[in-house]
Amino acid sequence: MMKSIFGKLMWSYLAVIVITLVIAILATSQLFSHYFIAAKQKELVRQGKNIAAILTETGMPTRGGAMFLRQFELLVDAQVLVVDREGFVVGHGPGMRGPMINRRMTPADLGDVLEGKVVTQQRYYPQFDRTMLAVAVPIQSGTYVTGAVLLFTPVADLSATIAAVQRLTLYGAGIAVILATILGYWLSRSISRPIREMSNVSLAVARGQFDRRVQVHSEDELGRLARNFNRMAANLAKLEKTRRDFIANVSHELRTPLTSIQGFLEALKDGVFPEGPSRERYLEAAHRDTLRLKRLINDLLDLASLQAGKTGWELHAIEPAELVHRVSARLKPQLDQHRLKLRHNIPENLPPVLGNEDRIEQVLTNLISNAIRFSPAEGTITIAAVSKSDTVEISVADEGPGIPPEEQPHIWERFHRVEKSRARDLGGTGLGLAIVKEIVEAHGGRVWVESEPGKGSIFSFTIPVVP
Repeated sequence: MMKSIFGKLMWSYLAVIVITLVIAILATSQLFSHYFIAAKQKELVRQGKNIAAILTETGMPTRGGAMFLRQFELLVDAQVLVVDREGFVVGHGPGMRGPMINRRMTPADLGDVLEGKVVTQQRYYPQFDRTMLAVAVPIQSGTYVTGAVLLFTPVADLSATIAAVQRLTLYGAGIAVILATILGYWLSRSISRPIREMSNVSLAVARGQFDRRVQVHSEDELGRLARNFNRMAANLAKLEKTRRDFIANVSHELRTPLTSIQGFLEALKDGVFPEGPSRERYLEAAHRDTLRLKRLINDLLDLASLQAGKTGWELHAIEPAELVHRVSARLKPQLDQHRLKLRHNIPENLPPVLGNEDRIEQVLTNLISNAIRFSPAEGTITIAAVSKSDTVEISVADEGPGIPPEEQPHIWERFHRVEKSRARDLGGTGLGLAIVKEIVEAHGGRVWVESEPGKGSIFSFTIPVVP
């Protein structure tokens, strides 16, 4: 049991409570014992002084008299004895019996009381055959001591009262231990249950059961831990789905061109294609598939490097207008091939941006190439730039089919295609926008899309200006 969190918590609670109660009981018992005896002693001294004051006014009683002492005996629950200056008993209460009334008090009995001092002592008296708490108060006439009042009460009676209080304390402590055990059991269960549940669910998640979740039972730290664990499990499930989708997409993207190349090579090996135009067409198709494989592999490596944070780029000032014109000139053959117009809306006084020129050029190339693939013939692609505070915003607008709202959050994911078959026919790898997003965010900028079905799309991104 001690190996579990529940057992450790339970026994820890009980140990702390029992140790605390034991210390508290011992300390309380000692304090109460001393306090009770001191209070009794103080009461005996006070009543002894009252008796001494009465005897000072009325005179010393005759031997064996002073029956008025009975009320004092009943009042303080003690035996009263009056002695003269010589130590002889001259009066006693009705509770006094035995040899004490027929003897002369010794200096050990009287102490310094005949010198005018109040004497208290606790010792064994053979005459009582028990330990007594004794108080001796002098009877004085002016400064002259004429006798003394002695009050005796058994320590055993005081001890019985103290023991009764201690028994009540122990009963209360026992009840407290029982209640503490119940409370400790409940607290231990409430703490250990979610931990045990998280342990079981984490084991299930480790085995691939990503749909398992921890039940949240509280709003405290354990509740927050359970919610965070559930978020982690959800993220792991998402990552696992992404991994599987990635493997499936890569497999599909590789299978299509590889199957085409394999079929052509087998036909070529079997001599199916004689020399002539037909053979050239298949060679050209195989070459295109090879280039597509190369682009796919390069994009995959590039994206993996970006997502791993392995950039190591050199950043320097870049003139946005010059960069846009250079990329546009390089892509002009593709624009002409698709019979597209390119319009620039680039102010010449744009501030320089801070970035890696090759990577920003890659972003523009991917966005413009994307616009070329999806724009209809005779359409127009517009590249615009504007300075905003500490960034420059560059946008690429096309007149293509647009993107449905529900698809827009997913276009930055790897291999995501709005029109999957058409996009593959147009030669895209499905990684271009994912690479754009990683590059822009690595520069401290952001990228987004504005689009409506049938009204084209506008892809925009920002790059910080040079400080």
